[in-house]
Amino acid sequence: MMPFSTREPLGECMRTRAAITLTAACLAVVTACGSTATTAGGPERYTSAPADEPEDHSEEDYTGPILIPDMTGKQLSLAVFEATTLNFESSAHDALGHGRVPDVSGDDRRWKVCSQTPKAGSYTSGNFAFAVVKLDEVCPVADADEGQATGSTMPGVEGKAVTAARRALGNRADITVTDASGLDRILLRESEWRTCTQQPAAGIKLDGQHVKLTAVKMEESC
Repeated sequence: MMPFSTREPLGECMRTRAAITLTAACLAVVTACGSTATTAGGPERYTSAPADEPEDHSEEDYTGPILIPDMTGKQLSLAVFEATTLNFESSAHDALGHGRVPDVSGDDRRWKVCSQTPKAGSYTSGNFAFAVVKLDEVCPVADADEGQATGSTMPGVEGKAVTAARRALGNRADITVTDASGLDRILLRESEWRTCTQQPAAGIKLDGQHVKLTAVKMEESC
């Protein structure tokens, strides 16, 4: 009868436990590695870069040609404000040719628009020029010509405001203006006086001669 021995079964048991321990350790390492790759590497591997934001093409940054609105009949102050909202500057002149200077700062509400440049319905990126009259006045059929004398020829200034006559004659002319009524009044505001006569006559060659004008107030007859 062979003696009883536990060495061999005990060794087998220990080998089994060692194998189980090694397997558990490997699983722990694999799990840890997978967790680390998912956590640390996830954003780099799977998160895409943010898409480029679209460019802002708002109307405020647009400076190209636009469709011009019709501003005739409006108060000058409102027309100037509307032009400003379109990022355009404005100028204005007296449509009656009286030489008055309208205020385009926005504070003067006594004027209305008779015509405009550029015309309504056109496309432009330029600035506005308004021909205006006072609110209680009637717009003329055509904008009064306030151009200066061309070359050396005397322009026709009869019927124009004295200020407009001076502008038409230019800075080189030597001009004297007297009261046509014979009352010898002083012309304090020449924009309120209308030219009655002129010497030399329209069309005469200007060669340094003295220009004489007579005038009365706008509401008076020559």
